[in-house]
Amino acid sequence: KGTFAVAPFKPAQHPGIRSLPFLTLDADIGAASHNLSFLDLYLERFHGMTVGGAGNLKGHLRLEKATLQPGSRLSASARELCVDLLAHRVQGAGEIKIVVDPRAPAMTQISIEFESLSAFPAQRRELLFWGERLTVAGKGAVALVPSEGRQTMAGDLSVTIPSVTVPDLGVYQRYLPEQWPFKLNGGQGVLRGRVALSGTRWHATLKLLSENADVGLADYRFRSNLEVTLKASSRSLAA
Repeated sequence: KGTFAVAPFKPAQHPGIRSLPFLTLDADIGAASHNLSFLDLYLERFHGMTVGGAGNLKGHLRLEKATLQPGSRLSASARELCVDLLAHRVQGAGEIKIVVDPRAPAMTQISIEFESLSAFPAQRRELLFWGERLTVAGKGAVALVPSEGRQTMAGDLSVTIPSVTVPDLGVYQRYLPEQWPFKLNGGQGVLRGRVALSGTRWHATLKLLSENADVGLADYRFRSNLEVTLKASSRSLAA
């Protein structure tokens, strides 16, 4: 229930999302969605993040001149949620929340929390890890589309990885600096850490642990305990 209004406009001159500035909405939301990708309209500003899957929507949406208004809140829960970000995919059961807090009306807060999940490189089906409670949190502008002549600013985003299970350490070799003297051949382990992105900058702290790692050093190969901490940062995502 709620209100919906459309101001006069010419569809031929304002097709697709360009028609949003003419819409006014103040309504409760409660429905099942077979495809959550419509949320990409807003989420893609977070460094190209996209979502998919089917789920249940609920909340209250207030929209005026293509801008989310204070008090807007939308949640989407899905048993088969997938999130693509920076050439990696996380999929599993989770919930997306988009909120404009009246106490901070100029900012939209987003969160994605997975109850259970698996993670892969986007173009490969090599399992990186599986586990629970991975979270994505971000904040960005309230405008759904940028003003005429302006570009959409990238939102701040963080990914928190709790203690998740790594079934094969060997798939992480590609992430290690080429100049490192040892090689990850295999074994099982645990990964935890955090990645933060702000504008074009990013920084990451990741820790990889194992009590039975298959590693190599020069011409030697052996089993060993392993603790690798990787800290990296850059002023550009392309770096």
